[in-house]
Amino acid sequence: MDGSGGPGPHRQGAASRADGPERAGLVLFAGSDAACAHPTPLRRLQAARAGDGQVRWIVVDPRRTATAARADLHLAIQPGTDVALFNGMLHHLVWEGLLAQDFIAARTTGFAALKRVLRDCSPRTAAGICGIPATDLIAAAEWFGRSPAALSLYGGGLVRPAHGSDGLRALHHLHLATGQLGRPGTGLHSLAGGFDASRAPGAGAMAATRDAHALSADQVHRFDPVGYRPAAEPTSARFPLRLLTGRLRDGSLGPARTGQAPATHSVLRMHPDDAVRRGLADGGLVRIAGKRGEWVLPLETSGEVGSGIVFAAVHGPERGDDDPAGGPPEEACACPPGFEHAAVRVEPAGLRWHLLAARRGDAPAMRAALQPLLRDCGYANISLRPASSEGDGSAWLVLRAASADAMPAQWLAALDRALALAPGADALEHRDARRGLLKRVAWRGDFIDGLLWADAQPGGGEPLLRAALAGQAWHGPRLAAFAVPADIPRRTRP
Repeated sequence: MDGSGGPGPHRQGAASRADGPERAGLVLFAGSDAACAHPTPLRRLQAARAGDGQVRWIVVDPRRTATAARADLHLAIQPGTDVALFNGMLHHLVWEGLLAQDFIAARTTGFAALKRVLRDCSPRTAAGICGIPATDLIAAAEWFGRSPAALSLYGGGLVRPAHGSDGLRALHHLHLATGQLGRPGTGLHSLAGGFDASRAPGAGAMAATRDAHALSADQVHRFDPVGYRPAAEPTSARFPLRLLTGRLRDGSLGPARTGQAPATHSVLRMHPDDAVRRGLADGGLVRIAGKRGEWVLPLETSGEVGSGIVFAAVHGPERGDDDPAGGPPEEACACPPGFEHAAVRVEPAGLRWHLLAARRGDAPAMRAALQPLLRDCGYANISLRPASSEGDGSAWLVLRAASADAMPAQWLAALDRALALAPGADALEHRDARRGLLKRVAWRGDFIDGLLWADAQPGGGEPLLRAALAGQAWHGPRLAAFAVPADIPRRTRP
Protein backbone atom coordinates (compact mmCIF):
# COMPACT_ATOMS: atom_id res chain seq x y z
CA MET A 1 0.00 0.00 0.00
CA ASP A 2 1.42 3.34 -1.00
CA GLY A 3 -0.45 5.46 1.56
CA SER A 4 -2.11 7.51 -1.15
CA GLY A 5 -5.65 6.82 -0.12
CA GLY A 6 -6.03 3.11 0.39
CA PRO A 7 -5.90 0.02 -1.75
CA GLY A 8 -7.49 1.38 -4.89
CA PRO A 9 -9.70 4.33 -5.87
CA HIS A 10 -12.77 5.20 -3.79
CA ARG A 11 -16.12 5.52 -5.49
CA GLN A 12 -17.46 8.86 -4.30
CA GLY A 13 -20.95 8.77 -2.83
CA ALA A 14 -20.95 5.03 -2.36
CA ALA A 15 -22.33 3.81 0.93
CA SER A 16 -20.90 0.70 2.50
CA ARG A 17 -23.65 -1.59 1.35
CA ALA A 18 -23.04 -5.23 0.52
CA ASP A 19 -22.30 -4.19 -3.08
CA GLY A 20 -20.43 -6.94 -4.85
CA PRO A 21 -19.50 -9.04 -1.80
CA GLU A 22 -18.19 -11.62 -4.24
CA ARG A 23 -15.41 -9.18 -5.11
CA ALA A 24 -13.93 -9.23 -1.61
CA GLY A 25 -10.36 -10.44 -1.43
CA LEU A 26 -10.63 -10.96 2.34
CA VAL A 27 -13.75 -11.76 4.37
CA LEU A 28 -13.63 -11.37 8.14
CA PHE A 29 -16.47 -13.01 10.09
CA ALA A 30 -16.88 -11.64 13.63
CA GLY A 31 -19.25 -13.23 16.15
CA SER A 32 -21.35 -15.23 13.69
CA ASP A 33 -21.53 -18.84 12.60
CA ALA A 34 -22.78 -17.84 9.18
CA ALA A 35 -22.77 -21.43 7.91
CA CYS A 36 -25.61 -22.21 10.34
CA ALA A 37 -27.31 -18.87 10.97
CA HIS A 38 -26.97 -17.24 7.52
CA PRO A 39 -26.38 -19.95 4.91
CA THR A 40 -27.69 -17.96 1.93
CA PRO A 41 -25.10 -15.12 1.92
CA LEU A 42 -22.41 -17.64 2.82
CA ARG A 43 -23.18 -19.68 -0.30
CA ARG A 44 -22.61 -16.58 -2.43
CA LEU A 45 -19.26 -15.99 -0.78
CA GLN A 46 -18.30 -19.65 -1.10
CA ALA A 47 -19.04 -19.59 -4.82
CA ALA A 48 -16.83 -16.51 -5.25
CA ARG A 49 -14.09 -18.10 -3.19
CA ALA A 50 -14.20 -21.28 -5.28
CA GLY A 51 -13.58 -19.20 -8.40
CA ASP A 52 -10.68 -17.22 -6.94
CA GLY A 53 -7.97 -19.05 -5.07
CA GLN A 54 -6.62 -15.78 -3.65
CA VAL A 55 -9.68 -15.07 -1.47
CA ARG A 56 -9.06 -15.57 2.25
CA TRP A 57 -11.45 -16.00 5.15
CA ILE A 58 -10.77 -15.04 8.77
CA VAL A 59 -13.21 -16.17 11.46
CA VAL A 60 -13.18 -14.53 14.91
CA ASP A 61 -15.07 -16.84 17.27
CA PRO A 62 -14.25 -18.58 20.56
CA ARG A 63 -15.85 -21.75 19.15
CA ARG A 64 -14.65 -23.86 16.25
CA THR A 65 -17.92 -23.49 14.38
CA ALA A 66 -18.85 -24.79 10.96
CA THR A 67 -17.76 -21.42 9.54
CA ALA A 68 -14.47 -21.50 11.45
CA ALA A 69 -13.73 -24.95 10.04
CA ARG A 70 -13.83 -23.44 6.53
CA ALA A 71 -11.62 -20.46 7.35
CA ASP A 72 -8.04 -19.89 6.30
CA LEU A 73 -7.42 -18.46 9.77
CA HIS A 74 -9.52 -19.09 12.88
CA LEU A 75 -8.90 -16.66 15.73
CA ALA A 76 -10.35 -18.54 18.73
CA ILE A 77 -10.23 -15.57 21.07
CA GLN A 78 -11.41 -15.58 24.66
CA PRO A 79 -15.01 -14.32 25.02
CA GLY A 80 -15.31 -10.55 25.16
CA THR A 81 -11.81 -9.74 23.88
CA ASP A 82 -12.81 -8.47 20.42
CA VAL A 83 -11.66 -4.91 21.17
CA ALA A 84 -8.21 -6.10 22.18
CA LEU A 85 -7.97 -8.13 18.96
CA PHE A 86 -8.97 -5.31 16.61
CA ASN A 87 -6.85 -2.75 18.45
CA GLY A 88 -3.87 -5.08 18.29
CA MET A 89 -4.40 -5.54 14.56
CA LEU A 90 -4.63 -1.78 14.04
CA HIS A 91 -1.50 -1.24 16.17
CA HIS A 92 0.38 -3.48 13.73
CA LEU A 93 -1.05 -1.64 10.73
CA VAL A 94 0.07 1.69 12.18
CA TRP A 95 3.54 0.32 12.94
CA GLU A 96 3.94 -1.11 9.45
CA GLY A 97 2.47 1.92 7.68
CA LEU A 98 -0.36 -0.10 6.12
CA LEU A 99 -2.78 2.82 6.29
CA ALA A 100 -4.78 4.91 3.83
CA GLN A 101 -2.99 8.10 4.93
CA ASP A 102 -4.59 10.46 2.41
CA PHE A 103 -8.05 9.15 3.19
CA ILE A 104 -7.45 9.50 6.95
CA ALA A 105 -6.28 13.08 6.51
CA ALA A 106 -9.08 14.14 4.17
CA ARG A 107 -12.08 12.16 5.40
CA THR A 108 -11.62 11.40 9.10
CA THR A 109 -11.09 13.05 12.46
CA GLY A 110 -9.72 11.76 15.76
CA PHE A 111 -7.02 9.44 14.47
CA ALA A 112 -4.30 11.00 16.63
CA ALA A 113 -6.34 10.31 19.77
CA LEU A 114 -6.89 6.73 18.66
CA LYS A 115 -3.15 6.22 18.11
CA ARG A 116 -2.53 7.21 21.73
CA VAL A 117 -4.92 4.47 22.87
CA LEU A 118 -3.25 1.93 20.58
CA ARG A 119 0.19 2.47 22.15
CA ASP A 120 -0.71 0.12 25.01
CA CYS A 121 -2.13 -2.57 22.74
CA SER A 122 0.78 -4.12 20.87
CA PRO A 123 0.12 -7.39 19.00
CA ARG A 124 1.87 -9.35 21.74
CA THR A 125 -0.16 -7.68 24.50
CA ALA A 126 -3.42 -8.07 22.58
CA ALA A 127 -2.71 -11.70 21.75
CA GLY A 128 -2.08 -12.41 25.43
CA ILE A 129 -5.46 -10.93 26.34
CA CYS A 130 -7.21 -12.84 23.55
CA GLY A 131 -5.49 -16.14 24.29
CA ILE A 132 -4.20 -16.64 20.74
CA PRO A 133 -0.69 -16.74 19.21
CA ALA A 134 0.69 -13.29 18.37
CA THR A 135 1.70 -14.65 14.97
CA ASP A 136 -1.96 -15.34 14.16
CA LEU A 137 -2.99 -11.81 15.13
CA ILE A 138 -0.22 -10.32 13.00
CA ALA A 139 -1.16 -12.55 10.05
CA ALA A 140 -4.77 -11.35 10.29
CA ALA A 141 -3.61 -7.72 10.34
CA GLU A 142 -1.32 -8.24 7.36
CA TRP A 143 -4.04 -9.90 5.32
CA PHE A 144 -6.51 -7.14 6.17
CA GLY A 145 -4.13 -4.27 5.52
CA ARG A 146 -2.79 -5.62 2.23
CA SER A 147 -6.04 -6.91 0.76
CA PRO A 148 -7.37 -5.03 -2.28
CA ALA A 149 -10.88 -5.37 -0.83
CA ALA A 150 -11.64 -6.38 2.77
CA LEU A 151 -15.18 -7.17 3.86
CA SER A 152 -16.27 -7.65 7.49
CA LEU A 153 -19.48 -9.48 8.39
CA TYR A 154 -20.64 -9.55 11.99
CA GLY A 155 -23.37 -11.12 14.09
CA GLY A 156 -24.73 -11.11 17.61
CA GLY A 157 -21.55 -12.52 19.08
CA LEU A 158 -19.87 -9.17 18.44
CA VAL A 159 -22.59 -6.74 19.48
CA ARG A 160 -24.42 -8.53 22.31
CA PRO A 161 -21.74 -8.69 25.00
CA ALA A 162 -21.91 -6.02 27.71
CA HIS A 163 -19.46 -3.81 25.77
CA GLY A 164 -20.66 -4.92 22.34
CA SER A 165 -20.71 -1.46 20.77
CA ASP A 166 -17.01 -1.15 21.66
CA GLY A 167 -16.17 -4.17 19.51
CA LEU A 168 -18.12 -2.80 16.58
CA ARG A 169 -16.40 0.59 16.84
CA ALA A 170 -12.98 -1.08 16.97
CA LEU A 171 -13.83 -3.01 13.81
CA HIS A 172 -15.05 0.24 12.21
CA HIS A 173 -11.62 1.71 12.91
CA LEU A 174 -9.88 -1.03 10.92
CA HIS A 175 -11.96 -0.17 7.86
CA LEU A 176 -11.52 3.58 8.22
CA ALA A 177 -7.78 3.40 8.79
CA THR A 178 -7.21 1.22 5.72
CA GLY A 179 -9.80 2.83 3.46
CA GLN A 180 -11.68 -0.45 3.17
CA LEU A 181 -15.06 1.09 2.40
CA GLY A 182 -17.11 2.63 -0.37
CA ARG A 183 -16.06 0.09 -3.00
CA PRO A 184 -17.46 -3.29 -4.07
CA GLY A 185 -16.24 -6.05 -1.80
CA THR A 186 -15.45 -3.75 1.13
CA GLY A 187 -17.19 -2.41 4.20
CA LEU A 188 -18.69 -3.58 7.46
CA HIS A 189 -22.08 -5.28 7.40
CA SER A 190 -24.48 -7.02 9.74
CA LEU A 191 -25.30 -10.56 8.65
CA ALA A 192 -28.68 -10.25 10.34
CA GLY A 193 -30.08 -7.92 7.71
CA GLY A 194 -28.07 -4.81 6.92
CA PHE A 195 -28.75 -1.38 8.39
CA ASP A 196 -32.03 -2.19 10.13
CA ALA A 197 -30.65 -5.19 11.98
CA SER A 198 -27.60 -3.28 13.15
CA ARG A 199 -29.29 -0.29 14.71
CA ALA A 200 -29.04 0.63 18.41
CA PRO A 201 -27.58 -2.65 19.73
CA GLY A 202 -24.72 -2.45 17.28
CA ALA A 203 -23.67 1.11 16.66
CA GLY A 204 -25.88 3.24 18.86
CA ALA A 205 -27.90 5.00 16.14
CA MET A 206 -31.26 4.68 14.43
CA ALA A 207 -31.32 2.73 11.20
CA ALA A 208 -33.40 5.33 9.36
CA THR A 209 -30.62 7.90 9.59
CA ARG A 210 -27.88 5.43 8.59
CA ASP A 211 -25.61 7.23 11.03
CA ALA A 212 -22.92 4.91 12.37
CA HIS A 213 -23.94 2.21 9.91
CA ALA A 214 -23.10 3.53 6.45
CA LEU A 215 -19.37 3.63 5.85
CA SER A 216 -19.06 5.94 2.88
CA ALA A 217 -15.87 7.12 1.21
CA ASP A 218 -17.16 10.66 0.60
CA GLN A 219 -18.23 11.50 4.15
CA VAL A 220 -16.17 12.72 7.09
CA HIS A 221 -15.87 9.91 9.64
CA ARG A 222 -14.85 10.17 13.27
CA PHE A 223 -12.50 7.76 15.00
CA ASP A 224 -13.93 7.11 18.47
CA PRO A 225 -11.07 5.71 20.59
CA VAL A 226 -12.08 2.66 22.57
CA GLY A 227 -9.91 0.58 24.86
CA TYR A 228 -10.28 -3.01 25.97
CA ARG A 229 -12.49 -3.58 29.01
CA PRO A 230 -12.61 -6.99 30.73
CA ALA A 231 -15.80 -9.04 30.70
CA ALA A 232 -18.55 -7.57 32.86
CA GLU A 233 -18.74 -10.86 34.74
CA PRO A 234 -15.31 -12.44 35.28
CA THR A 235 -14.83 -16.05 36.25
CA SER A 236 -14.07 -16.97 39.86
CA ALA A 237 -13.43 -20.01 42.04
CA ARG A 238 -17.19 -20.38 42.48
CA PHE A 239 -18.02 -19.83 38.80
CA PRO A 240 -14.89 -20.94 36.90
CA LEU A 241 -16.34 -21.48 33.41
CA ARG A 242 -17.43 -19.06 30.70
CA LEU A 243 -20.84 -19.78 29.22
CA LEU A 244 -21.39 -18.72 25.62
CA THR A 245 -24.75 -18.82 23.89
CA GLY A 246 -25.70 -18.67 20.23
CA ARG A 247 -27.74 -20.14 17.42
CA LEU A 248 -27.82 -23.64 16.01
CA ARG A 249 -29.12 -24.27 12.52
CA ASP A 250 -31.35 -27.24 13.34
CA GLY A 251 -33.05 -25.40 16.17
CA SER A 252 -33.62 -21.99 14.64
CA LEU A 253 -35.01 -22.81 11.20
CA GLY A 254 -38.78 -22.96 10.75
CA PRO A 255 -39.13 -26.59 9.54
CA ALA A 256 -37.37 -27.87 12.66
CA ARG A 257 -39.65 -25.87 14.92
CA THR A 258 -42.82 -27.09 13.19
CA GLY A 259 -41.87 -30.77 13.10
CA GLN A 260 -41.43 -30.89 9.34
CA ALA A 261 -37.70 -31.61 9.59
CA PRO A 262 -35.55 -33.47 12.13
CA ALA A 263 -34.15 -31.38 14.97
CA THR A 264 -31.78 -32.27 17.76
CA HIS A 265 -32.47 -31.40 21.39
CA SER A 266 -30.51 -28.76 23.26
CA VAL A 267 -27.22 -29.72 24.91
CA LEU A 268 -24.37 -28.10 26.79
CA ARG A 269 -21.07 -28.45 24.94
CA MET A 270 -17.90 -28.77 27.00
CA HIS A 271 -14.28 -29.61 26.25
CA PRO A 272 -13.59 -33.31 27.04
CA ASP A 273 -10.76 -32.45 29.47
CA ASP A 274 -13.05 -30.19 31.49
CA ALA A 275 -15.65 -32.97 31.69
CA VAL A 276 -13.08 -35.51 32.90
CA ARG A 277 -11.82 -33.15 35.62
CA ARG A 278 -15.37 -32.73 36.91
CA GLY A 279 -16.34 -36.39 36.65
CA LEU A 280 -19.08 -35.64 34.12
CA ALA A 281 -20.26 -38.27 31.64
CA ASP A 282 -21.08 -37.53 28.03
CA GLY A 283 -24.87 -37.56 27.64
CA GLY A 284 -25.56 -37.16 31.34
CA LEU A 285 -27.67 -34.33 32.72
CA VAL A 286 -25.71 -31.44 34.22
CA ARG A 287 -26.70 -28.32 36.09
CA ILE A 288 -25.40 -24.98 34.80
CA ALA A 289 -25.44 -22.49 37.67
CA GLY A 290 -24.77 -18.77 37.47
CA LYS A 291 -25.39 -15.77 39.70
CA ARG A 292 -28.92 -15.32 38.40
CA GLY A 293 -30.21 -18.86 38.09
CA GLU A 294 -29.73 -22.44 37.01
CA TRP A 295 -30.41 -24.55 33.94
CA VAL A 296 -30.29 -28.31 33.33
CA LEU A 297 -29.12 -29.80 30.03
CA PRO A 298 -27.57 -33.01 28.70
CA LEU A 299 -23.80 -32.78 28.35
CA GLU A 300 -22.03 -33.19 25.02
CA THR A 301 -18.25 -33.24 25.05
CA SER A 302 -16.80 -31.48 22.03
CA GLY A 303 -13.56 -30.03 20.76
CA GLU A 304 -15.63 -27.17 19.32
CA VAL A 305 -15.03 -25.19 22.52
CA GLY A 306 -11.75 -24.64 24.30
CA SER A 307 -11.00 -25.56 27.88
CA GLY A 308 -12.74 -23.22 30.30
CA ILE A 309 -15.61 -22.45 27.91
CA VAL A 310 -19.04 -24.09 27.59
CA PHE A 311 -21.70 -23.40 24.98
CA ALA A 312 -25.49 -23.73 24.80
CA ALA A 313 -28.05 -22.62 22.24
CA VAL A 314 -30.27 -19.66 23.09
CA HIS A 315 -33.19 -21.47 21.52
CA GLY A 316 -34.36 -24.99 20.93
CA PRO A 317 -36.88 -26.67 18.67
CA GLU A 318 -38.61 -27.79 21.86
CA ARG A 319 -38.95 -24.36 23.43
CA GLY A 320 -41.09 -21.35 22.65
CA ASP A 321 -40.90 -17.97 24.30
CA ASP A 322 -43.44 -19.05 26.94
CA ASP A 323 -41.96 -22.45 27.69
CA PRO A 324 -42.18 -23.16 31.42
CA ALA A 325 -39.63 -25.97 31.37
CA GLY A 326 -36.79 -23.64 32.29
CA GLY A 327 -35.86 -20.47 30.48
CA PRO A 328 -33.10 -20.21 27.94
CA PRO A 329 -29.58 -19.65 29.24
CA GLU A 330 -29.50 -15.92 28.66
CA GLU A 331 -32.41 -15.65 31.12
CA ALA A 332 -31.05 -18.11 33.67
CA CYS A 333 -27.38 -17.26 33.55
CA ALA A 334 -26.21 -14.80 30.94
CA CYS A 335 -28.40 -11.71 31.08
CA PRO A 336 -27.38 -9.26 32.45
CA PRO A 337 -24.58 -8.18 32.15
CA GLY A 338 -23.71 -9.80 28.82
CA PHE A 339 -26.36 -11.19 26.52
CA GLU A 340 -24.15 -14.02 25.30
CA HIS A 341 -21.60 -14.50 28.06
CA ALA A 342 -21.66 -15.32 31.78
CA ALA A 343 -19.52 -16.99 34.44
CA VAL A 344 -20.98 -20.33 35.54
CA ARG A 345 -20.17 -23.66 37.15
CA VAL A 346 -21.25 -27.05 35.82
CA GLU A 347 -22.03 -30.02 38.05
CA PRO A 348 -24.06 -33.26 37.93
CA ALA A 349 -27.78 -32.50 37.96
CA GLY A 350 -28.51 -35.18 40.57
CA LEU A 351 -31.87 -36.16 39.02
CA ARG A 352 -32.75 -39.77 39.82
CA TRP A 353 -35.92 -40.32 37.76
CA HIS A 354 -35.90 -40.19 33.94
CA LEU A 355 -38.73 -40.21 31.42
CA LEU A 356 -38.90 -40.72 27.66
CA ALA A 357 -42.28 -40.32 26.00
CA ALA A 358 -43.15 -40.14 22.31
CA ARG A 359 -46.41 -40.03 20.38
CA ARG A 360 -47.34 -39.65 16.72
CA GLY A 361 -50.22 -37.31 15.93
CA ASP A 362 -51.06 -33.63 16.18
CA ALA A 363 -47.69 -32.64 17.64
CA PRO A 364 -48.40 -28.89 18.20
CA ALA A 365 -51.62 -29.71 20.07
CA MET A 366 -49.85 -32.28 22.24
CA ARG A 367 -47.10 -29.81 22.97
CA ALA A 368 -49.61 -27.22 24.16
CA ALA A 369 -51.28 -29.81 26.40
CA LEU A 370 -47.93 -30.77 27.93
CA GLN A 371 -46.78 -27.24 28.79
CA PRO A 372 -48.49 -27.01 32.23
CA LEU A 373 -46.87 -30.29 33.30
CA LEU A 374 -43.30 -29.29 32.58
CA ARG A 375 -43.01 -26.87 35.49
CA ASP A 376 -42.86 -29.81 37.87
CA CYS A 377 -39.80 -31.34 36.19
CA GLY A 378 -36.20 -30.70 37.04
CA TYR A 379 -35.49 -31.04 33.34
CA ALA A 380 -37.82 -31.22 30.34
CA ASN A 381 -37.21 -31.12 26.61
CA ILE A 382 -39.77 -31.35 23.82
CA SER A 383 -38.76 -31.90 20.21
CA LEU A 384 -40.88 -32.41 17.11
CA ARG A 385 -39.94 -34.89 14.41
CA PRO A 386 -41.62 -35.60 11.06
CA ALA A 387 -43.50 -38.87 10.66
CA SER A 388 -41.65 -41.19 8.28
CA SER A 389 -44.14 -41.53 5.43
CA GLU A 390 -47.69 -41.04 6.67
CA GLY A 391 -48.69 -38.20 4.38
CA ASP A 392 -51.43 -37.16 6.83
CA GLY A 393 -49.66 -34.14 8.31
CA SER A 394 -48.90 -35.93 11.55
CA ALA A 395 -45.57 -35.61 13.33
CA TRP A 396 -43.83 -37.14 16.31
CA LEU A 397 -43.60 -35.34 19.62
CA VAL A 398 -40.71 -36.54 21.78
CA LEU A 399 -40.53 -35.61 25.47
CA ARG A 400 -37.46 -36.21 27.62
CA ALA A 401 -37.81 -35.28 31.28
CA ALA A 402 -36.18 -35.89 34.64
CA SER A 403 -36.77 -35.06 38.28
CA ALA A 404 -35.23 -35.69 41.67
CA ASP A 405 -37.90 -38.30 42.51
CA ALA A 406 -40.51 -40.28 40.58
CA MET A 407 -43.45 -38.13 39.53
CA PRO A 408 -46.76 -38.86 41.32
CA ALA A 409 -49.56 -40.90 39.77
CA GLN A 410 -51.68 -37.79 39.12
CA TRP A 411 -48.90 -36.26 37.02
CA LEU A 412 -48.49 -39.47 35.00
CA ALA A 413 -52.25 -39.62 34.44
CA ALA A 414 -52.20 -36.05 33.11
CA LEU A 415 -49.31 -37.03 30.83
CA ASP A 416 -51.38 -39.96 29.51
CA ARG A 417 -54.26 -37.62 28.70
CA ALA A 418 -52.03 -35.06 26.98
CA LEU A 419 -50.48 -37.71 24.73
CA ALA A 420 -53.58 -39.93 24.42
CA LEU A 421 -51.33 -42.73 25.62
CA ALA A 422 -53.45 -44.38 28.31
CA PRO A 423 -53.44 -48.20 28.65
CA GLY A 424 -55.77 -49.92 26.22
CA ALA A 425 -56.22 -52.74 23.77
CA ASP A 426 -53.42 -51.48 21.53
CA ALA A 427 -51.00 -50.65 24.36
CA LEU A 428 -48.88 -52.98 26.46
CA GLU A 429 -47.53 -51.94 29.84
CA HIS A 430 -45.00 -53.08 32.42
CA ARG A 431 -45.14 -51.28 35.78
CA ASP A 432 -43.19 -51.51 39.04
CA ALA A 433 -44.61 -48.88 41.39
CA ARG A 434 -42.05 -49.55 44.12
CA ARG A 435 -39.15 -48.77 41.82
CA GLY A 436 -40.97 -46.00 39.95
CA LEU A 437 -40.63 -48.05 36.77
CA LEU A 438 -43.15 -47.70 33.96
CA LYS A 439 -42.86 -49.00 30.40
CA ARG A 440 -45.70 -48.65 27.90
CA VAL A 441 -45.76 -49.15 24.13
CA ALA A 442 -48.73 -48.29 21.88
CA TRP A 443 -49.12 -50.07 18.56
CA ARG A 444 -50.81 -49.56 15.24
CA GLY A 445 -50.57 -52.84 13.44
CA ASP A 446 -46.92 -53.85 13.34
CA PHE A 447 -45.68 -50.34 14.00
CA ILE A 448 -44.97 -48.45 17.21
CA ASP A 449 -47.36 -45.53 17.54
CA GLY A 450 -46.24 -44.22 20.92
CA LEU A 451 -44.14 -45.09 23.95
CA LEU A 452 -43.61 -44.08 27.55
CA TRP A 453 -40.48 -45.15 29.43
CA ALA A 454 -39.83 -44.09 33.03
CA ASP A 455 -36.87 -45.48 34.96
CA ALA A 456 -34.10 -44.60 37.37
CA GLN A 457 -31.58 -44.91 34.52
CA PRO A 458 -31.61 -42.62 31.48
CA GLY A 459 -31.56 -43.99 27.95
CA GLY A 460 -34.22 -46.67 28.28
CA GLY A 461 -36.56 -46.85 25.32
CA GLU A 462 -34.18 -45.07 22.95
CA PRO A 463 -33.84 -48.11 20.60
CA LEU A 464 -37.63 -48.30 20.37
CA LEU A 465 -37.81 -44.57 19.69
CA ARG A 466 -35.29 -44.82 16.86
CA ALA A 467 -37.33 -47.64 15.30
CA ALA A 468 -40.56 -45.65 15.63
CA LEU A 469 -39.11 -42.47 14.10
CA ALA A 470 -37.63 -44.46 11.21
CA GLY A 471 -40.96 -46.19 10.53
CA GLN A 472 -39.55 -49.65 11.21
CA ALA A 473 -41.94 -52.54 11.79
CA TRP A 474 -41.74 -54.76 14.86
CA HIS A 475 -41.31 -58.43 13.94
CA GLY A 476 -41.00 -60.17 17.28
CA PRO A 477 -43.49 -60.68 20.13
CA ARG A 478 -44.76 -57.39 21.48
CA LEU A 479 -43.70 -58.29 25.01
CA ALA A 480 -40.12 -58.46 23.77
CA ALA A 481 -40.21 -54.67 23.33
CA PHE A 482 -39.70 -54.31 27.07
CA ALA A 483 -36.35 -56.08 26.79
CA VAL A 484 -35.01 -53.03 24.90
CA PRO A 485 -33.10 -54.84 22.14
CA ALA A 486 -30.10 -52.97 20.81
CA ASP A 487 -31.05 -53.63 17.20
CA ILE A 488 -34.54 -53.91 15.77
CA PRO A 489 -35.14 -55.71 12.47
CA ARG A 490 -35.82 -53.23 9.72
CA ARG A 491 -38.97 -53.17 7.69
CA THR A 492 -40.04 -49.68 6.80
CA ARG A 493 -43.57 -48.61 6.03
CA PRO A 494 -44.59 -49.07 2.41
